[in-house]
Amino acid sequence: MYLGAAAPGGAWSSRDRALAEALLLLEASACPGCGQPKGHAWDPRSEGEYEVEKVTCQACAAKGQATKRKEPGPGEYLLVHRVQDQAGDLAAPALADRSMDQTAHEQHRADERDQPPARDAVDAAYRADQQGS
Repeated sequence: MYLGAAAPGGAWSSRDRALAEALLLLEASACPGCGQPKGHAWDPRSEGEYEVEKVTCQACAAKGQATKRKEPGPGEYLLVHRVQDQAGDLAAPALADRSMDQTAHEQHRADERDQPPARDAVDAAYRADQQGS
């Protein structure tokens, strides 16, 4: 949920509204199953253009293991956090290289390129709002 940058109880600026609209458009343009842009992923012509890679979120795995031992009771939630050492520092990442971070960054940039219609609509809405202000 985007709450805007206004002070508590204050009005949203034109920028806040445009950013909220952009988030709604971005979320609406994504496939609910895989998160890829619907315009491409749901097009029959894109058959064969996607591959699936299995990855494991270690935080979700830890949460799943805790849930297997005992389901949370009413009002109880399982919160996941990074392990800290005795000095209070976060545990070092298990991966020596950060190639996964680079891959995620490259995927994010590719996803941005796949979504120009939503961005164009948001830009147009923002310009129209600015002219009306």
